Amino acid sequence: MLLLLSSLAFAGYGDAVGGLPSPAERELVLWTNAARVAPERFKDEYKAGGCSFDVDFTETERTAQDPVRWNPDLNEAARFHSVDMADNDWFNHSSSDGTPMNQRVARYYDHPASENIAWGYPDVYTAVFEGWMCSETGHRGNIMKPDWDELGTGIKGVYYTQNFGKAGIERHPVGVGMHFLSGNLVRFRAEVFDEGGVAPDRVDVVWNGEHGSMNLEYGVPARGVYLTSRDLAQALETEEPGCYEYYFEAAWGETTARFPETGSYGWGDCTFADGDAKWLARQLEPDEGGGCSSVGAPAGLVATFAGLLVLARRRRED
Repeated sequence: MLLLLSSLAFAGYGDAVGGLPSPAERELVLWTNAARVAPERFKDEYKAGGCSFDVDFTETERTAQDPVRWNPDLNEAARFHSVDMADNDWFNHSSSDGTPMNQRVARYYDHPASENIAWGYPDVYTAVFEGWMCSETGHRGNIMKPDWDELGTGIKGVYYTQNFGKAGIERHPVGVGMHFLSGNLVRFRAEVFDEGGVAPDRVDVVWNGEHGSMNLEYGVPARGVYLTSRDLAQALETEEPGCYEYYFEAAWGETTARFPETGSYGWGDCTFADGDAKWLARQLEPDEGGGCSSVGAPAGLVATFAGLLVLARRRRED
């Protein structure tokens, strides 16, 4: 199998930088985009969180939006705030030293920005769908706001931060991708978007150098989250036994986009270039053939910032 090493001189879209994004931070980007492209698909989760898609959501919040793109500067700003809150037993949009949210984010990102924070949720999925998407203040509006086109996510422990931004970017076709382990089963999800509304000819995960086709799970083909699953026993062996590594591809004719762009993410006994992000500075080019089979909590506190600072509404639900 041919091993191609990517250059670290110019990090591509989605390639890890200095431990960013962590696996959980990528997951937070993915579920945020799942909510944006298919808000109606999570009605049961909203019900568990105490709200109703049909009753409580505004027309804009019920309308599918274009996905946001991961931004490393916003990721750094969001990570800084989650670490600050966790380390100082703090829950507010202002930093523990009193620095306002807009000043903190401006240290990293020179565009309009907004923020959601959450505390106490057991996992990313619950924080998004039972927390922010069911908040009575502006959290859901932030997630579903059409103007936002970039996102940074920061997580430490049970402290979660989303920093949204607006830079007028051309959105990378494959926004984010993740693996989800459950026993011997691994699920891969990736979010894909085409500005012109053209469905991709294929969406694949390349796992240990083997192509696996993915099927649409949420949204529509040109703007959706794709899914596939495999048994761990199906993984091809590579030059690093016990290392599982992957990246995602979407193709429109002869045009192919990848996430991450020049590297891979993974788990297991890998020699990671960035251990915190579980990132490898290489991509295993696939052999011909291969394929994947397709498959179709307690709450916490949330707070949002939009325009002017809105103080955190301290809410604890059992």
